[in-house]
Amino acid sequence: MNSPRKKFTQGVDELIQQTSLEQVLSHFHLPLPDQTTGEYRMPCMFNENCAESSYGSLTINQSDVAKRIFCHSCGVRGNLLTLLWGLSEHRPPTSGKLRGDEFKETVALLKEILGDEPHEKEMSEQSVPTQTSSAKEPAFNIPLHDSDNERARDLVTLHETLIVHPDEMNPDAAAYFRKRPWLTPDIARRWRMGYLPHSAKSLLRGRIVYAYPNEQNDILTYFGRDPAYDRKWQAWKQKGAREKNKPIKHRFVKGFQRGLELFGQNGAQRLSENRLQESLQQLGLAVVEGPNDVIRLDCLNVGAVGLCSNQATNDQIAKIVTFAKQVARGQVVLLPDCDPEGEAGFKELLWKLNEQPDISVKLGWSSGMYGGQFAGRQPESLTDEEWNEYLRPALLQT
Repeated sequence: MNSPRKKFTQGVDELIQQTSLEQVLSHFHLPLPDQTTGEYRMPCMFNENCAESSYGSLTINQSDVAKRIFCHSCGVRGNLLTLLWGLSEHRPPTSGKLRGDEFKETVALLKEILGDEPHEKEMSEQSVPTQTSSAKEPAFNIPLHDSDNERARDLVTLHETLIVHPDEMNPDAAAYFRKRPWLTPDIARRWRMGYLPHSAKSLLRGRIVYAYPNEQNDILTYFGRDPAYDRKWQAWKQKGAREKNKPIKHRFVKGFQRGLELFGQNGAQRLSENRLQESLQQLGLAVVEGPNDVIRLDCLNVGAVGLCSNQATNDQIAKIVTFAKQVARGQVVLLPDCDPEGEAGFKELLWKLNEQPDISVKLGWSSGMYGGQFAGRQPESLTDEEWNEYLRPALLQT
């Protein structure tokens, strides 16, 4: 007669056999193998030092039912469960092998990937239980401190644990900040953003994490940006830009309805600041795509809000109209990413805002304006000189 432990182990073995490497990598938004059999090599996720070694590749045997893995640099070996642990925790199992809670947690993640049940850790970080929209009651996001989930309430102070000094970050995160010299430690703290190290327990570990506040400046949720996204994007394009391998820039917590919000919408405290009044009154409320665009323009004393997308929802448009009337005399200036995707999304926004009463909207730049000198650029890339001596004066003349 089989013992309960043996039955459980056999059940896990069956789950491993049922799970393909492609399913695992898709779950973590990683590039997929070209073939479903044979060996597949990828960067080792167990030890950051492996990236500096010429032997730093992790080999995965897809033809083996257990999906055996081995790192040629740090020597970590195991099966698909070990790989899952590494992709989730970015370190080897504590005792070298998965045991106890580490084993149970990884099995739960494996079941989640197969669709059997939600992963406990991910459920604990669904920080914004949202109400289902109906004809009578609109959907809304709940601030973390009002959540029924105790673990979600504990996340209110997550921003206090974020690293803001590049010297204390891993290479990708440090490079991310150094490429943006305006993103100083003081600015990062002010916006409650920074790098969350791999050693953290949050699902956003290893990412640049941003707090997303509501209009009252209460944190609704956090979201993370992959600091290595630009490098992964270039590699993806060089390999043929297959849609299923497309890297993911931002990761939002499940349950958060970002189409209801605007990044930088904490306007009562921010958009009313004296330093932003000249820009708001003369140019209008700037609307951009991403959080870095909002923060960079704020550093230039320009009041802006971001969609966290290249397309605006009706709820976001309603908020833009409200804010513009409240703080910018109904004026709006659109500053999309100057690429085909960004401009396509903002064309529709330009049209819809023009239909709004008492709203004056203009396009601030595009890939074809100003002789094409800003083609391929994003607002976050603007230098002080470009804004103060060229773009701002040009906008004042229109």
